Amino acid sequence: MEQYPRLYLVDDDALSQVSCLIQDTVADTYPLHSHHFYEFFYVVSGKAIHQINSTTEVIAEGALFFIRPDDIHAYSFLTNYDMELVSCGIQPELMERTCQFLDIDLDFITKPELPPHVILDHSRRWDIMNEFQQINQKEAGSERARYFLTILPKLIYLFYSTKKAAPKVLPVWLKDLLLEMDKPENYTVGLERMLQLSNISQEHLNREFRRFLDLTPTEYINSRRIHYAGQLLLSHQYEIVDICYLCGYNNLSYFYRMFKKQYHCTPVQFIQKYAAHAEP
Repeated sequence: MEQYPRLYLVDDDALSQVSCLIQDTVADTYPLHSHHFYEFFYVVSGKAIHQINSTTEVIAEGALFFIRPDDIHAYSFLTNYDMELVSCGIQPELMERTCQFLDIDLDFITKPELPPHVILDHSRRWDIMNEFQQINQKEAGSERARYFLTILPKLIYLFYSTKKAAPKVLPVWLKDLLLEMDKPENYTVGLERMLQLSNISQEHLNREFRRFLDLTPTEYINSRRIHYAGQLLLSHQYEIVDICYLCGYNNLSYFYRMFKKQYHCTPVQFIQKYAAHAEP
């Protein structure tokens, strides 16, 4: 039995067979789900982890994906990064008719295990964002359908004619390592614990983190520690010096420097800025 929701276009969108959704943060996206429809989604800014068909990959600004019906996917935060994305859902009938018009076999999209994606150059990024944003500005029904039919052939041909980008699929060992290093009892110990859990050399670990996450292991650990520090500050249970040590730092000035790098303010300023929002 399915353990994830299956999404459908809402009634108004079904009139035109297309819809557009803009999401400003990973927190606003759906948990693990599949679609009754096709979906293009474009990463406007930032980066995140994308779980797709039992595979985990890192996605970043400029990536355009073509999600098929029955693909199962979800997004999650990558350390302190966030992501803005815009997605466009299309009824299967409209997709099939457009491929027939272009004389393109839809198998090039549906057959691969993972959905195809391309990295747009900077000149194309503004165009795709603008085209997607205008979809919902059109009246649902024939007007929106006519407008989208000027976009859809270009999108399909873009995937058909462009060399597909190789996804940054996380190897199983790295995926498992990140799950373990997401626990306070591990990231507060730091790089030493990461090396123990990974059972590989520090040089190899550095290479793989840069290859798949565009981060060093130390940057990843510091991000998790400082995020934890922010949570502890808002709990009002500890003094700042105690939080420094609880997060695995032995040097208060270094803790302040790392905290300001991530949050662009001192711990005291952080409390003043966010404490009111954390109160029940």
